[in-house]
Amino acid sequence: MDITELLKSKEGKKIKLTVVRNEEKITVKFRLRKLV
Repeated sequence: MDITELLKSKEGKKIKLTVVRNEEKITVKFRLRKLV
């Protein structure tokens, strides 16, 4: 299966959302570390 096809599917969208959320969490943690 092609990656683009996977991303177009519902499962791909779920994976995209989780990746984006994880990246947001990491950036927030990184910012907090910089502030502390």
